[in-house]
Amino acid sequence: MTEYTHDEHYVPKMYLKCFAENDLCYVLNNYGGIKQRHITSICYEKDLYEFTSEKGDIIHQNLYEKELFQKLETEYTGYFEELLKVLDNKRMLDSFMDEENTKLLIIWMASMLFRNKVVIDMTKDVGGEIGINWTDAEGKNNAILHNTSMIEHTTEKKFKTHKIVFFENNSDISFVTSCFPVLIMPFENELHRWAMPINDKYYVLLIDRRNDFMKANSIIPMKLPIVDSYNQLMVCNEYSKYAISKDKKSFERYKKHVRGKVK
Repeated sequence: MTEYTHDEHYVPKMYLKCFAENDLCYVLNNYGGIKQRHITSICYEKDLYEFTSEKGDIIHQNLYEKELFQKLETEYTGYFEELLKVLDNKRMLDSFMDEENTKLLIIWMASMLFRNKVVIDMTKDVGGEIGINWTDAEGKNNAILHNTSMIEHTTEKKFKTHKIVFFENNSDISFVTSCFPVLIMPFENELHRWAMPINDKYYVLLIDRRNDFMKANSIIPMKLPIVDSYNQLMVCNEYSKYAISKDKKSFERYKKHVRGKVK
C-alpha cells in the first residue's frame, strides 16, 4: 500500500465553474460541514500527498497535478463550453462527438481518475485491464500512473472497447462532484464503467461497447432515484476529502451519508 497524505487536491478551475454560481460553490466535508467557497480557494489549496517505496524513499510528489492541470485549464475551457451547448441543443451531439472529441473527453476522465487512491493502490491490476502487463516491481512504482503516456495508452484502449453516453438530470436536485470527480463502477459483465458529472445537469459515462441498452452519444433522462444514487456514490467516496455542489439544498440532502461525524 502507498503512503498517502494530502490536504486537498487541485481541481481545475474551469471544471469547478460548472458547479458554481458567480464562482461560488458549496463544499461538503467528511464531517457533514457545509461551506460556501470561491472556486479559486479550492483550485489552489496546497496539495501535500506523496508516494513512497517500500524502503521509504519518495518516488513521486504531486508535481504532476500542477503542471498537467495548468495545461488542461487552457485546452479544455472552450471544449467544455461547446460540449454543454451541444448537450442543451441535443441536435449536433453525434457530429460533435467525433473521434477527436471523444478521445479528448476520455483523456480528461483518465487525468482525473488516476489521482484516486483506489487506482494508485491497484497499479498492476489497472495496467492489466488496459493491456499493460507490468512486473510486480513495476506495479509498485505508483509514479507510473502519473505520466502522459499512461493516459494516452488508456485513452486509446478505452476508445476501442467503450462508448460515451450522457445522463440528463430531470430532478430538482443538482448533480454533485468531488475532489475525485470520476467514479469507477463495476456493472454486471462489463469492464468497469467510468462516470463523471460534467455540471449540475449532465453526467458522462464511459461504458462497454457490448452494452446494447444504451446507444453511443445518446442523452438519457434521469429522475430523482438515479440522481440520488450517483450523488450518494460521489459524496460517500472514501478517498474524497470533500464534495462540491452548485446549491446547498443538495448537500443538506446528502450530508447524512458522509463517513465522519455529522456536525
